[in-house]
Amino acid sequence: MKIIKKLISVFSAISIITVALISCDDANNTTEGYIEGLYTVWGKTVMPELEDTFYVTENVGTFGLKSGDRGVMRVKYFVDNVLGPKKAVWEIDEVRGLVETYPMTSAAQLDSAEYSSPFVGITPFATYGSAWAWNKLQNLYAVYYTDGSDARFAMTPTGFAKDTLSLMLYADINDGETMQAQLLTFDLASALPLLDSKQQQDAMQPDTIVTKMSMLFYDAEVDSVIVSTIIGGRCANPFR
Repeated sequence: MKIIKKLISVFSAISIITVALISCDDANNTTEGYIEGLYTVWGKTVMPELEDTFYVTENVGTFGLKSGDRGVMRVKYFVDNVLGPKKAVWEIDEVRGLVETYPMTSAAQLDSAEYSSPFVGITPFATYGSAWAWNKLQNLYAVYYTDGSDARFAMTPTGFAKDTLSLMLYADINDGETMQAQLLTFDLASALPLLDSKQQQDAMQPDTIVTKMSMLFYDAEVDSVIVSTIIGGRCANPFR
């Protein structure tokens, strides 16, 4: 049985590509290839990130995956060109690592003295960008300096107005000389009970919402820590 390495939440920048291996002889007119990217498991299917589709696979159990697991995977496809792409056969070829989803945290439960480490930037995660909101998840590929020990992260909702959910990202990082990038994912739906009653009512109204994230950022030019704010993305309302 193939075994996935223990939970991997830190990835180096990856390049997601599609490789097609084509055979077009008379005896075997087929197309094979791989698509690597972020996928979410649902039953016997895998759903590619930011796409409105899914692939039925028969070997999810081989990797010990369960519904809700999300990670960087390589998926193989096989197409008989006579039958066409609707009859394609899909299977998971490799699981590079799983991505942990963090729940939102109440500001009252967070020790801001501990969670006071700054980030040094954000960077694109493969083809997905530096930050995106999708499928009720907020994602950010954050960069920081560390001594190599495990870091802790938390995100708190700070308000909702019009169609925009405001969030604050915190980190507890042991400072060091190693620059590291980590894909951070937070459950947007878990923010609703942490808003006040008026904001909860407002948050459930729009069809889509915009997220806005703030975080502590070390600005090397002025040698100072400031609060930096970015747009996290737009997604279907996770509170409905």
